[in-house]
Amino acid sequence: MYPHCNRPAEACDLDHVIPHAKGGVTCPCNLAPVCRGHHRLKTHRAGWAYWVLAPGIYHWRGRTGEQWRVTPGGTYALDTQPCAGPTGGESADPPDE
Repeated sequence: MYPHCNRPAEACDLDHVIPHAKGGVTCPCNLAPVCRGHHRLKTHRAGWAYWVLAPGIYHWRGRTGEQWRVTPGGTYALDTQPCAGPTGGESADPPDE
């Protein structure tokens, strides 16, 4: 479910959408399949984030602000400006579309 990644879910790690360390529960409602490399990128590189919009539909934001919609039908780049919170930091919520 990472932008443009074609690894099948069966070969992926299950990532906590809301990190376990921040109170995220370990249940199907808070787990998403991410390949090992992209899981490490999201977990250990500042700035990468995603949100579940609906089952199987994700909104990703890269560390420099680029954004994608990932669906079962493919990855779609979103024509948006980099998003930032009100103080110029990271936004806690996905941008409105």
